Amino acid sequence: MDSVYEEFSRYDFDSNEEYLSGLKQVMEQYLILQSQSDPEISKDISEGVFDVSKIKPQDKEQLVWQAKVYFFCSQTGEILDLDDYRKWESERKVQEPRGSNINEIPYSSNYEQLVDLIVNNKPIPGIKQIPDTVLGPELSSNSTLSERKKPWEQQKEKACSGQKDT
Repeated sequence: MDSVYEEFSRYDFDSNEEYLSGLKQVMEQYLILQSQSDPEISKDISEGVFDVSKIKPQDKEQLVWQAKVYFFCSQTGEILDLDDYRKWESERKVQEPRGSNINEIPYSSNYEQLVDLIVNNKPIPGIKQIPDTVLGPELSSNSTLSERKKPWEQQKEKACSGQKDT
């Protein structure tokens, strides 16, 4: 079953037009159902506007997950239970930090995961950590070169040396 979960976690849903089209239909159908209890959504739908942003975030996330599972199962012929997958994923995330270095974690372009890492102040895979070091005056070196002369100062010097020669 782990191989099915691995395949599901690596599946590129965002570039699959068939999945995106199906997800859009699912969201629209959900809005139609919601329009029965929400007059604002009902008004939008009567005008032909399907505003997906009016779906509650937790409902939207659940719809996306269910659509992914349905699409994956129909494409691969595998059977996948969403609750079991989530358990497997959480166990895998708990095991990963102990068994691997931060440098070995593959970069994830999933926007939600990236935002979660930033919000929780966790290291982002693929980004080098640079320590905060500030050199104080006692650690910095002293300047040994003389200050460069500006062009008009150089001309003045030449003029002065030219007058001394005559």
